Formats: sequence, C-alpha cells, structure tokens
Amino acid sequence: MNKMKNRNIFFSLVNGSNLSPKQKYIPVKNYSNVLSEEINIQENKQNQDTILSEKNNDDDLEFSSINELRTSMAKNIDLEFKKDATTMVFADGDPNSKIMIVGEAPGEEEDKKGKPFIGDSGKLLEAMFEAAHIKRKHMYITNVIPWRPPANRTPTKEEISKSQPYLLEHIRIINPKILVLVGSIAMKAFTNTSEAITKSRGIFKEHRNCLYIPIFHPSYLLRSPSKKKISWNDILQIKEKYKELI
Repeated sequence: MNKMKNRNIFFSLVNGSNLSPKQKYIPVKNYSNVLSEEINIQENKQNQDTILSEKNNDDDLEFSSINELRTSMAKNIDLEFKKDATTMVFADGDPNSKIMIVGEAPGEEEDKKGKPFIGDSGKLLEAMFEAAHIKRKHMYITNVIPWRPPANRTPTKEEISKSQPYLLEHIRIINPKILVLVGSIAMKAFTNTSEAITKSRGIFKEHRNCLYIPIFHPSYLLRSPSKKKISWNDILQIKEKYKELI
C-alpha cells in the first residue's frame, strides 16, 4: 500500500460507496472538513464489563518477557489447525507503544508473511489510522488466535478459550494505555460481554490503568461500506485519547 504523504489527503472512507478492489482508497482533499459531526467520546465507568482475566486467578499465566510468552504459545496452545498453518503470527509493531491493537486471527496473507493485519483488511485499518496521523510503526498489533484457521473461518469458542489466557497475559506484558479491540471476537475474548459489537463499538471503558474500545473489524467495513463513517468517528476518538497521552 502506498503511504499517504500529504496531510490533506484522505481516502473515501465516509461516503459508503461500493468500491472495486482497485478503488478501495480514493483520495479526497481536506478530509478534516468531510466530517462535520462532533466527536462524542463516551466513557462509561459505571457499566464496566467483567474482564476475563479476573474470573479465575488459578488459571492465570505469567511470563517475564514477550519472548517467553511467544515460546510458550508456540508450544502449549493446542489447536488442531495449527499444524496446517504456514507460520505462527505473533505480533508486529512497537512493544513500548501506548496503543495495542487486537484482532481476530491471521488471514492468508498474514499466514504467508508472519505479520498481522497486512491483507486487505489490514491495509484498510492501517489507512484509517494513518489518516488520523497514527502510524502503524507506533502501535503494537496482535490477534486472539496466532494461527490461520482453515479457509479463514471464524474461530470456535473452544479455540478462543485455549488462546484467551495467552492473550490476556500478552496485554498485561505490553501494558497499553489504549486497547483497541477489532471485531467481536477480540471484544469477547477480552470481556465477557453478551452485547453485540454494534452496541458496544465506539465506547471507551476503563480497566485498571487502560482504556479499551471495541471497533468494527475492517473486513466488515469492506463488506458494508456504509459503516465506514461511524468507524472513522471511532478512529477519531482514539486519536483524541492518543493525543492526550503523547
């Protein structure tokens, strides 16, 4: 993907049009004027989700480093499709970042190259953050499931539960100030909420010293372009919180 070099250039994120694969990112000048709506950052501290890491302390994992965590994940997460994957897709980006991105699982492109969010969905997510002046290299990116499920299918509850303790320990080690839960799988792997992501997205909540926010998965946005505008508003909320931290 070509990097955006002009601060006044943006892609057609908000118009909801159906784009061909070659037209996914159409520059639009002066994107800061495209959205006239106010950013409404909703912080709900009275209606906290129960974080799964607090459910059963007997099952908690604890590692002293990212490398130790990675080694244990590769050895001990028992997933049947693991043997058919090309590689383990662990994480990418800056482990000292204040922003951590958690997605669902690797796709075909990620499986080939061993990096999360580099296929079509990843390119869209990266473009959205780039447009908000948050570069990929300044974030830390991982997934709930570190191996590609067959045919990119949705992970089962059992598969998620096997990876869950490692995800929670991963988050503890990175200790982000902002945790972005990309899609319903990531949201439900971090919390035990029964809410649909359509109701939970775009709302910041607090857990210990971390603010977390669910957003739509970019694969959903590629299928439903009309949802891009509200997702862009979510990214703007993240941008404002990020600006407070730097």
